[in-house]
This record gives sequence, C-alpha cells and structure tokens, in this order.
Amino acid sequence: MYDPIRASDAVIQRLRANHPSLIDLTTGRVERLLAALGHPERKLPPVIHVAGTNGKGSTVAYLRAIGEAAGLRVHALTSPHLVRFAERIRLAGELISDEALAGLIDRVEAANAGQPISFFEITTVIALLAFAEAPADLCIVEVGLGGRFDATNVFEAPAVSVITPVDYDHLEMLGPELWKIAWEKAGIIKRGRPAVVARQMDEALEVIEREADDRMAPLFLMGRDFDVWEERGRLMVQMPDRLLDLPAPALFGGHQFENAGLAVAAALTLDHGLGEEAIAAGVASACWPARFCGSTAATIRTPAAPWRRPPRGWSTAIPGRWSWWWGCSRGRTPRASSARSRRCTRRCSRRPSSRRMRRLRPTSPQPREPPGWRRRRRRASRQASAAPWRPMAGRLTCWSAAACTSPARCWP
Repeated sequence: MYDPIRASDAVIQRLRANHPSLIDLTTGRVERLLAALGHPERKLPPVIHVAGTNGKGSTVAYLRAIGEAAGLRVHALTSPHLVRFAERIRLAGELISDEALAGLIDRVEAANAGQPISFFEITTVIALLAFAEAPADLCIVEVGLGGRFDATNVFEAPAVSVITPVDYDHLEMLGPELWKIAWEKAGIIKRGRPAVVARQMDEALEVIEREADDRMAPLFLMGRDFDVWEERGRLMVQMPDRLLDLPAPALFGGHQFENAGLAVAAALTLDHGLGEEAIAAGVASACWPARFCGSTAATIRTPAAPWRRPPRGWSTAIPGRWSWWWGCSRGRTPRASSARSRRCTRRCSRRPSSRRMRRLRPTSPQPREPPGWRRRRRRASRQASAAPWRPMAGRLTCWSAAACTSPARCWP
C-alpha cells in the first residue's frame, strides 16, 4: 500500500544525502542553477514575496485563501513542512504530487551537475521550476531566512513585497543588532515595486524606509498609509480609498488581526480586481496547519485562569470572591524549626497591622465594590488600631499557619 509519508521521507533523505544542510547566505548558487534551467523565475505569474520575523506563514495563508476565494489559481512556496516534504510546494492550490516531485528532482540534480548547493536552495529551485511549468494567476513565496541573501530573493520585479513585523531572530546569522536584521529583511524590496509593511519598531522602520527610498519603491506602511484594528470581534481595514468591514480571522489570536489586515492590504495593492466578498471569504476560511485555525475550534477549550501564588506574607484568597484577611504585622515565612515557630507564635500574638490588610484579585469576574468601600475600610482599620487587640472571630490566618505550634493563640 502506498504511504505518502514514507515517500516524502525518501525524498528528504535523497536531498539531504546529496546536498548538506549548510547555511551560507548567498544567492550565487541558486542563480547559477536557475540559469542552467533557463531562468524559470522569469516565467512566473505575479509574485508576492513575503519576509519578516513574525507572522510570515499566517500572512501567506491569508493571501492564498483570499486569492483562491476570488477564483484565482495560486502557487505557494512555504517552509518548513509539517509532515510531508510536498507541503512546501503548492501548485494551483494543490500539493505537488510525489511523481511530479521525483521528476523535478531528477532534472534539477542533472542541471546542478554535482555542484555544491544547500538543501533549502535546491528546494527553492525545484519549486520555481514547478511554478513556471504549471499555469496559475498568482505566486506567493515565503522567505526562508533573512531576505537579502535568501535563496528566494531572485525576482527582479515582484508584484508586491510584504514585510511582516521584524524582531530579533537568527542572531548568529543576521544580527545581533535589530537594524542589521531589518536591513536583511528589507533586501526583498525591489526598485519601483510596491512594498507593504506591517507595524515596526522604530529602529527597524528607519532602515526599511531608507531602503525603500534608495530604490524608489512605493512604501505602504501600516498605521500611516493604511490601518488595521479589531472592532466588536470583526476585522476593520482602513485603506486610503475605502473602509473594509470583514469577519474575524480564521486563525486564533489577537495578533492575527494584523496578519490578516496586512494580507488584505497586499492583496488590494496587487490590484487583481478582488472584491470585498472574496476578501471576506478568504480571511474567514484561511487555515495554517499546526496553528490554531477554524477547523480545530471545536476541540479547543478555554483554560481556566491559572492559580497564582500570593506574595510572601499574604494569605491565599478564596477562589471566586473578594477576600479580606488579617496577617501578621511583621516577620518572614518561618521554617520548620522550633525557634522559628516560637518567633512566629509571638508575632502572631501581636495586634495585626492595617498595612497587612490586602485585597487580592479573584479568579473569576465579580461585581464592583459599592461606593465608599475604601473609606469605610480605612475607618475600620483606624478603629481596630485604637482598640485593644483580642482574637478575632471568624476567618483569621497568617502565612505561618502550617508551622505554628500554638494555633489557639491566633485562632479563637
């Protein structure tokens, strides 16, 4: 019986045996191999090139879903794969078949003629060759590492360059400074071609803006040229010429609103005549395997609020209610020794200080306290301080209840 996972494992073993997983940031080897194959990267449909640190995969998923909802045939190159190697290469909406993949590997290895090339580089060449030979309307390519010297940065004039939020990643290869990482990511911006950029930290944004100015590339910046926000559980995208009211993104998490909004802005910049209905359908139907997506919503349970250890000297609050407790006036948590226990007993015998009265947040939402409750608490505290101390009836505890040798002195 045919097993696609074992077939994928065989492909990976074959590629890794012939081409080691070395990381050498340069496009020279890829360009040489593409030239030997007749430059398939020049025969592609309009390309959306996506780089950045956070949210690349989600942005690609939204872009692909929007294009397919509009009836477009979409190629996509993503990395890494989850189960099968074929997940990296999607031809016109479908994963590449194992037979087609084996044939492409044979042709690419023959053209490479045993020259050194990395695993990711030959994977990129295989994908671009497959894209060039399959008709489609759109091609989405995700950067592997960095951007400027990444194996995917071989397009002379992509339709749109997209940069998701830039942060510290792969410091040994790109950093360690943030501006260096941003300079690497901004390398996908090409002369005269539009670039859609997510919100960035100031240090990264300065580098991206300078790179766009040097290459005379129109820059569409989130928060300046367009904006994205969540309102009443829906995605709002404000473009220069219109406002889009879209359903919530299919992928879970508050950050997905900005990822989806970035994809919507890139799709509108592409100007393929996409209607708001197709955009809404794509945002609501995107799925990114191994991430939280709409298809797994039925199996997700919202966890209860985690129990938090109270600060030293505070007692544990009763879950689900406001709890006011008296504590010892001074002292530290006693250890399991008689001396500590006797000291704790003496301190527990003191009159509690008003400074030890604490209000702890409950584990579940509760109605607001009635007006004037702080004033009444302060008054009660002053009265308690002025009165002679006596054991209080009701709940009274201290942090040393477990180690105290004479609990009767504190608890009536």
